[in-house]
Amino acid sequence: MFHDLLKTVAEAMDAGELMRIVETIWRSDREFTFHAFERTQRKILDMWKAAGLKTDMIEAPADGETIYGDLRMPIAWDCRSARLELLEPAERRCVLADRSSDPLAVVMWCGPTPPGGIEADLVRADDAKALAALGDYARGKFVYTKNHPHALKAAALKAGVAGMVSSHVRYPDATPDSRFWCNVWADAPDGWPQRRTDGLLPCMLLTPRQGREIEDLLTKERVRLRMAVDSNVYAGKIYMASGLLEGETDEEVLILGHAMEQGANDNATGCAVIVEAIRTLARLVRDGKLPKPRRTIRGLPVNECYGTIAFVEMRRKAVRKTVAGLNVDSVGRWAPELNAALRFTPNPDSLPSFTDTLLDRLLSDRLASAAPFAKVRRTEWCAIDNFLNDPAIGVPVTAIHTSDKWWHCGSDTMEKIDPAYLAAVAAASAAYLYFIAAAGRTEAEWLATQAMADWGARLEREIAAAMDRIAAAKSAGDGASALRAALDRMDFLCWVGEKTAFSSLGLVPATEREAARAFFKELAARARRSSALARKFLERTAGIAPAPPRESPRIPAGAAGLPDWAADAGCVIPVRKFAGMLTYDGIPPERREGKGSPIWDAKLMRAMMWIDGRRNLGEVLRMAWLDTGLPDRRILDEILFLARNGMVEWKIAKSAK
Repeated sequence: MFHDLLKTVAEAMDAGELMRIVETIWRSDREFTFHAFERTQRKILDMWKAAGLKTDMIEAPADGETIYGDLRMPIAWDCRSARLELLEPAERRCVLADRSSDPLAVVMWCGPTPPGGIEADLVRADDAKALAALGDYARGKFVYTKNHPHALKAAALKAGVAGMVSSHVRYPDATPDSRFWCNVWADAPDGWPQRRTDGLLPCMLLTPRQGREIEDLLTKERVRLRMAVDSNVYAGKIYMASGLLEGETDEEVLILGHAMEQGANDNATGCAVIVEAIRTLARLVRDGKLPKPRRTIRGLPVNECYGTIAFVEMRRKAVRKTVAGLNVDSVGRWAPELNAALRFTPNPDSLPSFTDTLLDRLLSDRLASAAPFAKVRRTEWCAIDNFLNDPAIGVPVTAIHTSDKWWHCGSDTMEKIDPAYLAAVAAASAAYLYFIAAAGRTEAEWLATQAMADWGARLEREIAAAMDRIAAAKSAGDGASALRAALDRMDFLCWVGEKTAFSSLGLVPATEREAARAFFKELAARARRSSALARKFLERTAGIAPAPPRESPRIPAGAAGLPDWAADAGCVIPVRKFAGMLTYDGIPPERREGKGSPIWDAKLMRAMMWIDGRRNLGEVLRMAWLDTGLPDRRILDEILFLARNGMVEWKIAKSAK
């Protein structure tokens, strides 16, 4: 159904123009200061204005204090200069790092030195324990580590060091002459960006080759350095350029991805796709090759995850009109020798959607001819910039991204971008946006049948895997438990199938929706029948009785975090008071009960997504366990912890009234 559209878009997609946009964004963002980020966003805004698009600059605070959802915004940072010199041994005197020739000479949010710099001896400590062992000897000195410097920042501040030096990169053997981009500089070892109350600590970066040379010198003689950094942190703003190809209704389809990264691939390529996908569609509409779409298409290069959450919180009304989205991260590099794959991250099972199927079909079609050796690897839901597909927000967003040996280091440069591959991904992305933006009843029904075909294939895979597990468990004498787990999983997949069947109904115009509903109901009924048949097949094949149904964990009356009137898990409904990323940023450290930040714990976030304000606690625990495999007690402990800190509230279930 989309083939003519994809052909039209692919023929109009200009790989050379895409590469020019990538380079424009990369050469600006690679400085990774907040002034550079603003400059880049204004360049993007100008590109969209020149294409005749409606534009808007969205501003969010970068004050290190404001909290959106559960994520505290970073504080703005700029760096005018930074230079690191080796003074002793005198015969080896040289400049080790200079930001004027390599922006990656400093960590992001690097603290300043006094004017004129600091001269001090260098000592080595690769972890906090080693630094603590140095005691007062480290005070006033520079500390060198071959590991990620952020892991040592809190200990370095406590030790009173003059500054830090690191030679960490992710793949030192593959990138011996590249510096790493350290964009993590919170005081807390499990934190991320610098916040208002975090300490200012200067830190400069070496290449792995330089690091080995410094390590060798430190074993032989005194090493003395001079570090001079002119930088500052301040309450500033995050700027996000928004471009719109206007449609006929107030509904929107969104393409977003994180801007404000230092690499050519990560993520100037993703931003270029966002820019050029909309410009190409605008040109095709203007030239009469495509009709004006039913829905508006919005492009939004956001500032990492916190830009997404800020957009959601600031534009609640606009987000509620968004029917679907696409998250595009680094997508400009494919090389068979790297064995790199385009990672395809679907919506969570708590919000299954047709968008996964549509993008899968478009990528398969386009890459088959443009990059036949390219691999697309599906992942589980992971935390990137796709938080709109949190059911608390309710916008399905499929994500694509890559990672390779040049990730977050100075080797992520223009010559490693594949123009044809980038253009292929951009064409698939643009076709995805337009197909959804123009979709009516016919397209919605086609999407539903395709999505259910994918669901059916998933059901068959899970049946086969369940049979293997049951057979193995039977030989170990625990087949009844394995069968029960398989039956529970079939129930879970039934729910996913029913929701998948209805996921594209919202694309049907309101005037036709009631008449179309019967079609989607029949697809949902087929999912129920298939799941029921799967259950019978597994029971018959297993030849044993399943173990009793799984019980929810007992919840003692008056458990900390539960209201006094909560008699059991069935009578109380948890209500989440935040949406998006879970970080504990809004919980003071003294109230965290020893818990580390869950900022990248995708399984835990997926589990919390089942809290929808309608399911009772028992249902939440069951669905979250079936989705993630996390133990009931772990999920319950998290919900009670969030409740004790005002992030979850309770209401009485109707059945308990």
